[in-house]
Amino acid sequence: MTKENFYYCKGTDVQDKALQCNCGQEANIASVSNWHDNTGMFYMQCTCGKQFNVRWKKIEKPLSEVQQNLAKLPASCFAVLLTTGELIQIRAGEKGYYRLGQRWPEREASNKGITLDAFADFLNEEDGVTKAQREAMECGSMWGWEVPGANPDLYDKDGIIIKSKLNKL
Repeated sequence: MTKENFYYCKGTDVQDKALQCNCGQEANIASVSNWHDNTGMFYMQCTCGKQFNVRWKKIEKPLSEVQQNLAKLPASCFAVLLTTGELIQIRAGEKGYYRLGQRWPEREASNKGITLDAFADFLNEEDGVTKAQREAMECGSMWGWEVPGANPDLYDKDGIIIKSKLNKL
């Protein structure tokens, strides 16, 4: 006679699990079917000879803080390097920045009669990047993508940090 168990796992880590038999020993996986579906059946065989039919359901692992922050950000954005005043590109998930190494941004900003910072906002707007996302990316590129400042939800539409949200962390 077989005993039926329900087992929920994260991803496919059920392969590494063992259930305990009534005899007190661990039963190991003997056969798996429908492994690549979200649900499946397999049976486990104990060294005492008992079999366990087990149903499992795949549960996705929760996203890490970094993954949650990066999911809310564009692939890249433009900003101004405070130490030199040059236009730079920041890429989501990467530490630091990329120098553009060209003079066209300064000329273009000058032709439009705007500051380089306003030009960076203009380029970001063209790419659908909000000011909150730009601020979060500047923070993440300097301090790490897991810090609260790398979350664009902590900023208002003008890219100013919302202190009441920060205090809740």
